[in-house]
Amino acid sequence: MYKLGSPDAFIEQILDHIKSVKTVGSLDLGEINPADIKFQSRSEYYRYVGSLTIPPCTEGVIWTILKEARTASKEQILALREAVHDGMMEIHSKSYMKFVFTFIFTFLLFLSISLPTTFASPVENEVEDESHFTYKELNGKGPKNWGRLNSTWKACGNGKLQSPIDLLNERVQIFPTLGKLKRGYKPAPAILKNRGHDIAVEWKGDAGKLVINNTDYELKQCHWHSPSEHTLNNTRYKQELHIVHQNSEGGIAVIGILYKLGRPDTFIDQILHHIKAVGAIGEIDLGEIDPKDIKFGSRKYYRYLGSLTVPPCTEGVIWTILKKVRTVSKEQIHALREAVHDGFEENARPTQWKHGRPVYLYRPKAV
Repeated sequence: MYKLGSPDAFIEQILDHIKSVKTVGSLDLGEINPADIKFQSRSEYYRYVGSLTIPPCTEGVIWTILKEARTASKEQILALREAVHDGMMEIHSKSYMKFVFTFIFTFLLFLSISLPTTFASPVENEVEDESHFTYKELNGKGPKNWGRLNSTWKACGNGKLQSPIDLLNERVQIFPTLGKLKRGYKPAPAILKNRGHDIAVEWKGDAGKLVINNTDYELKQCHWHSPSEHTLNNTRYKQELHIVHQNSEGGIAVIGILYKLGRPDTFIDQILHHIKAVGAIGEIDLGEIDPKDIKFGSRKYYRYLGSLTVPPCTEGVIWTILKKVRTVSKEQIHALREAVHDGFEENARPTQWKHGRPVYLYRPKAV
């Protein structure tokens, strides 16, 4: 953000070009160092998930707004406004002293270095070869070292938007305007796959979608972790199901369901005999599976911005964790644990620091 004042040093470098670009259309600037864009405050900033501010207004954009406003001169503001096409200017000469100029940079690389974050990428980027990492710390490949094991996994060690986290009731913000979850699931062909570190149901056809902020996220797969990865008020449960969705831009949205010991889960029961067999086979054709058979049981949920919970720990994932804890039987937990490769019977990443991230709770308004 910029207020009227001293000239901005970065704009000053290219001011002559800005003044002439309207008639030319584009100019070769030669080599430009994005480090010349000065950040007045590196430690204090706002972060939220939003959209592009021009059409197509694509959502899922991670916004970082520096808290402290810098300064731009009247000449620089006028040059930028004059350079755009007619009809795109809104110049009010008497209001310059009140004018706050917002400069939106497209130097995403520079932002990613200065304020570290890794953007969500396709679901297929989850590591499926588990030989390179484990959940046990004794062998040097455990969660504390994931960020050092591969140059593309650095977010696991230094990311600020990592998952899972603890969902502490007194620290969440109640946000009824989030609205109820909009799911449009439908039956589709699926396979059961032993990925070594977990067991997954992968849909091979159109299994429907989840809609968040008017953006469609197609259902891709679901998989189980035991014990749970997310915790509620520091309580870790017996199991957690992740239902993974992806939008057309590669953005990821995951629904998490926590389970305690009790009655059998009806969805797992449908495929339990396949789960018991997939450990030896690796992959089983399930035929048509209806994702609506995954029971939610509550409209209340937590929402926050996080990451994949396995390497490469990609950030920018929109997490929705159902508030209601459902039940799973001892036989079902045992079957899922027995099916994975040795050493992955417990496949839960420890909870990560929130780093000031807000966590929202959707609770329907009382009628």
